[in-house]
Amino acid sequence: GGVRFLHVHTHTHRTDGAEVDFPRMSQPTITPNPFHLASSVRADQRDHFEQRRKEREREEASRKELMSGRENMYENALIKEMRKRTVHHALPMPSFPPPLSFKAHTVPTQAVSPNLATKYRRTTTEQQRSSPLLWRGVLNSLCGL
Repeated sequence: GGVRFLHVHTHTHRTDGAEVDFPRMSQPTITPNPFHLASSVRADQRDHFEQRRKEREREEASRKELMSGRENMYENALIKEMRKRTVHHALPMPSFPPPLSFKAHTVPTQAVSPNLATKYRRTTTEQQRSSPLLWRGVLNSLCGL
């Protein structure tokens, strides 16, 4: 049979089980090129990004705090001004010129009664004579009650 190579090392196996040693050929030594994993570069970039983000967040927080402080000061000043305006404070008496008086040119008219159905009204003496209280008093005096 033929020679069948199973390994690439110093010896080979034949099908009949006998081992034959071949001398190694001298090859130049290979030194591997250095390599960099992208994960370490990416981790460095991510750290740099996180630092910048935290710095921006701190700046934003300080800016918001400053703005809220300014808004509070403005709001307090506005409330103070509104309270001054809403509370009543005494004002000095204004000086007006003396009023002008004019005499009337016409004589006032005399009031005239409209004579609303006076001919149908009874006089007060007629009302007293026809009053039931008056008749009761007359009857009481006559009967001696």
